[in-house]
Order: sequence, then structure tokens, then C-alpha cells
Amino acid sequence: MRYIIFFCVSLFVFPLFADVPVVDANGGNAMAQPSTGIVSVNSLNPMMTPTSDNAAEITRLQQKIQDLQNLLQLQGEELAKLKQQQNNTSVVVDTNAASATDVAMSAGNQKDQQAYQVAYQWVQNKQYSDAIPAMQDYLKRYPKGQYAANANYWLAQLSMISGENEQARNYYLVVAKQYSTSNKAPDAMLQIGLLAYADENYQEAQEWWEKVVKKYPKTPVAQVATMRLQALKQAGHIA
Repeated sequence: MRYIIFFCVSLFVFPLFADVPVVDANGGNAMAQPSTGIVSVNSLNPMMTPTSDNAAEITRLQQKIQDLQNLLQLQGEELAKLKQQQNNTSVVVDTNAASATDVAMSAGNQKDQQAYQVAYQWVQNKQYSDAIPAMQDYLKRYPKGQYAANANYWLAQLSMISGENEQARNYYLVVAKQYSTSNKAPDAMLQIGLLAYADENYQEAQEWWEKVVKKYPKTPVAQVATMRLQALKQAGHIA
């Protein structure tokens, strides 16, 4: 399931759908029905009948399909949230500095903000291939800039879109560990847990989501983390 996230994101970014003719068992053409993306266990082998020999295999496949459905649902929620962020036309919302201290903006700070806004504009315009080097260039020029947490966060999101989940995890870790007071930190920790879940590392996912609940209680992100933990328990992945 390592590449499921990339598969889901690809569907979101490049929505290309087409109906194709289906040849039935008698050699005729039948109209294709919309696919749900989930294969029925009973359709895996038309000759398979529930016997004592294959009952355990059927059960295992059913559980695997259920896990896939759950992951697709979770990732769909994350993609919807990302889309909402991208459609937000106010750059000010994303340019909150990591520190809450109000200071007079110097000429250097102005250049810092301008450089970040240029990079973030590529994200807003959904020109991801340009956004990645722009964000990297910002971090190179301002490694301790006031928007360094934001830049690392967006590089993580963009890496997920590109299917680079390990690289995304590294960027999220920078936000979570080095910029824990940033408004991006809670979601970064939530996403690390989601990536661990995709790798079937349920214990690590549990640890990160529990950190979110403990460190950022009574926040929307903590509520989402709580639901994730409940889903893990219901699936039997954790005690």
C-alpha cells in the first residue's frame, strides 16, 4: 500500500476518465459500468467457492479491501482540505510568521516575505513543477526565514503530489520538530501519521496522532487525530 497515496493524488490532480466497451462472456459488447475502484472478493476467481480451504483467504482479502477503502476515504479528506487551501485567494492566510510576536518589518523582512509570496503564488496557481524549486530556493536564501516552516510544509504537500512520500515525511518532520509553534505543525504531525498508516506502520501512526491530541487539545486537527485513532482501534490495528 506504499504507493496508494500517490495513486489517490494522481486521480485528484489529473482527473482523466473515459468509458470503454466491455466484452461479455459470450463475446458481445456490453456497456461499461462506472468503476468504484474496489474489486469484489467474489469476482477475484469465478471458480472460487467458500470451502474450508479458501475461507481464510477470502477473509484476508476482505480485510485488505476494507483497509484500502478506509485509506482512500482518509486520503480523500486530506486532498479536499488541500484543495480548499489552494483555492484560498488570500496569501495573508498562509503568510503568518511562525512567531506570534509583532515586530516592525525591516527591509530584510520585506524581501523575505516577497520571496515567499512569489513561491506560494505557484502553489495557488497549481503550477506544482514551478512551486517546488521556488520553495526550495526560498529556503536556500532564507534558511531561518520567517516563513521557513510554511515552505517546508508546502514542500511536503508537493512531494506527496509527486509520489515522493519519504521526502514528504522528511519535510513534515522538519515542521513538526523544528517549528512546533508554527500553525503548520499540528497538520504536519497528522500527515506523518497518515504516511505511516499508508506503510501499514500502525504503531507509528498511533504515536503521532496521540501526540497531536496531547499537544494541541481542543483543536480541529486534534479532533481529526482522535477519529483516526478510533478507526485504527475499530480495524483491530491497535489495542
